[in-house]
Amino acid sequence: MLELLLFAIVLNPNLISGLTTPTPMSSGITLISDYACRISPETKFEVRRLNPSLPNLHALDLNNFLTLTPTSDFDSTLASILNYEPSDADAEELVDWVDSQSNKVKTLPRSMIHKYNALHSGAGILPVKFEHIYCHQRSANKRIFPSMLDMFVGGVSESGEPSRTTALREMAEELNLQAPSPTSLSPKLFTTTITTSYNRCIVDCYKYDIDPSEAEDIVLQESEVQWGGFIKSSFIKTAITSPPSDPTIIQKLKDLNVPTPINEWVPDGLLVWEAWTSFENNNK
Repeated sequence: MLELLLFAIVLNPNLISGLTTPTPMSSGITLISDYACRISPETKFEVRRLNPSLPNLHALDLNNFLTLTPTSDFDSTLASILNYEPSDADAEELVDWVDSQSNKVKTLPRSMIHKYNALHSGAGILPVKFEHIYCHQRSANKRIFPSMLDMFVGGVSESGEPSRTTALREMAEELNLQAPSPTSLSPKLFTTTITTSYNRCIVDCYKYDIDPSEAEDIVLQESEVQWGGFIKSSFIKTAITSPPSDPTIIQKLKDLNVPTPINEWVPDGLLVWEAWTSFENNNK
């Protein structure tokens, strides 16, 4: 079990030179690598260092402290997280909370990872066929990002699962490929960390070359995805920099039979795409 060093610091971050505070401020708790933080309504930070060998607070960038659901008892909440031990009776998928170097901090239920926005690992895969990328549109009834477009297949790594295994599993699950070919999956190209108010994930990125015969086997889960198809990468580059209602983009989406022809893309996918573009530019 991790050692919880009772290292409670309550401070006004505006008084600390070199550190800036996230805005807007709200009450909440989040797990940040090997630290946990709560922000009080009085805009004071309360921090727990989960291992005595970790840097002191002055080494942290407080902009990375994201806020979530308010909690009445910081220490008891942390204790429930740190004392959690998986059992054979757990029906829920288990995911590793990791530090910034992808080292496991604690294995937790996936719901707890999301509830406290704990940093975790995952895979992002760009499915390509020549100069085309297989994009999809999320179902209109999805809880988050309904009817938004995405150019990546991807998902969260299960506890102890290598990202390459995650990538092949996600290709099988999301595109219903019966046996994704390991030889069609590139080596890991690069790693990027996605940090938002609802998701903090270290993403290992891959490219998957879809064989033309394999493309015929793609079957989408209607509850998850309402459309999928190959789009030229040049069009994607234009679309993501154009307004949502751009008439030229909308007409192209209609021509592709996209059910909800709106030029809106999943934010997480755009963040990975930005990292992908940077990777390509640096490796020309």
